[in-house]
Order: sequence, then C-alpha cells, then structure tokens
Amino acid sequence: MTDSIYDQLNAYGTVAKQRFVETFSGDALDTDRWNTVDVNGTNTFAMSDSIDGGFKITTGATVGNMGMLSFNNIRPFSNTGAVCIMVVQSNYVNMYNDFGLSDNQIADNGDSTFMRFSDQYSTKINFVTANAAGSTTDVATSVALTTAWTTIKVENKTTSAEGSINGVLEVTNDSTTNRPTNRQQPIFKLNNAAVASAKSAQIRYVECYNT
Repeated sequence: MTDSIYDQLNAYGTVAKQRFVETFSGDALDTDRWNTVDVNGTNTFAMSDSIDGGFKITTGATVGNMGMLSFNNIRPFSNTGAVCIMVVQSNYVNMYNDFGLSDNQIADNGDSTFMRFSDQYSTKINFVTANAAGSTTDVATSVALTTAWTTIKVENKTTSAEGSINGVLEVTNDSTTNRPTNRQQPIFKLNNAAVASAKSAQIRYVECYNT
C-alpha cells in the first residue's frame, strides 16, 4: 500500500491539522466555503474583472455601510494556535478594512486577531487583537497605509499574538488581556466610515492553518 504524500513527509502517527488555501480564481466565489454578509446597508460582492484581481467587496455609498466575507460562523481555527495569511489590496480612504481572524461575522471587533487599514484610525497599518467583549489592543506597525497589494499574516499563540506584513514581524502582543478566547474564522471586512461614496478592497489569496 502506498502512503499518502502527507504520511511520506511526516512522522508516522502525526495527525494533520486543519488547513485550507483559497486563490479566488475563476468567475465565481466558492459559496460552499465562503459567505457574504451585508452587515449594514447594501454592498456589492463579486470576482474582480481584472488580472489576478481576486475577490472584491464594494460598499454602498452611504456612511456606515459594511460588508464582510467569512465562513458563515464556522470556526475551524484555534485562538491559541493558528495562522492566517492574506494577500489584500485596500482602497482605505475614510473607511475601515479588517483582514484576519474573528469568531464573529457581525461584531466590529469581538474576539479577533486582524490587520486594519484605515486612515480614520492611523497613518499606519495597525495590528488589532480583541477579546469577546470587544475590548481591543491596537498597535501601529511601521508600515504606512498603502493601496498596493500587501501580504499580511496574523498568528495566535498560547501566550501571544503576532502580526507580520510582507514577511516582516511587526507586532507581538503578549498581554494577558484583549486577545481572543474562542475559535475563529477568516474574515475580510469593509466599513464605509465617514464619506458617502462607495469604497472597495480586494483579496486574492488566503491560507489558514492550525499550528
């Protein structure tokens, strides 16, 4: 009998942990996996009609419109041992763009580990962690807000949470407070915060796995 590739590459008896990869290719979103949510208002969700443009969310033109992509509250990833990597592009002007992990597809911050792109919030990309009550620790990274494609990585550990941008570790939160306490799902969220015009962001790669 031939062993699987996993068995050939790992010690006998090692159990594979939860992992998935999404490239957002093709002409339609995989709705068996992903769920789109109009948290507030009416927003547009569609594959981007551009080369390697991935999936795009565009908010409605009313202040406070918020749209999200999530796992429909299926939470396979650990709050104490999981990694989420995303390649994203944000039109961040006067809005909040959150990319990472959360236990909640409605609450603004609750039980989350994510990167935030927002000029309402900071001139830098911020690393944010939150507990179930929505109490947050947010730290500005050294990376200025950008509309270029950016690779972000967030990691939950047993005693800390870490945030990296374009392969460089930017923030380690080893506080005992304001870190997630429940299992999580990947999220991609936009909130049109201050200006009555449509805003957008795109995502073309996601990889999440338990460690």
